[in-house]
Amino acid sequence: MAFFIAPSMNFSDAFLAQFLGLLNPQNNGDPNNHLFAVEQDTVSNIEFQDINDNHVGINSNSLHSNISFVPQFYDSKSGQLQEMSLSSHEPMQVWVDYNGDTNNIDVAIAPLGMAKSMYPLITTTYNLLDILWAWPI
Repeated sequence: MAFFIAPSMNFSDAFLAQFLGLLNPQNNGDPNNHLFAVEQDTVSNIEFQDINDNHVGINSNSLHSNISFVPQFYDSKSGQLQEMSLSSHEPMQVWVDYNGDTNNIDVAIAPLGMAKSMYPLITTTYNLLDILWAWPI
């Protein structure tokens, strides 16, 4: 599954499975995709250099993640990080925050009903204007 931003809702050329219904082998990696995604992936694809079969990644114009991590959340009751399995069938929630002034992206994940952690799983900098600016009108 992926949360994504794209200039079009037409994904008729996209492949399912490892391409998440977003891209295909011909356009994967093409900067003209203008696609930004946060993926929650439960399959390890060698072709995309996935870190394992349980990761959250940030992708731009490709299904090869710019950065990815095993899902963890900060449990305030125990004061420790806890790993999560994306394929556990347990309800969970994901927060994706973007600050346009600093280009900071934070991604947090936790079991359903838990408060958003003050320690995001992923913190990185990415200028979304690199993708959004070039959208066709």
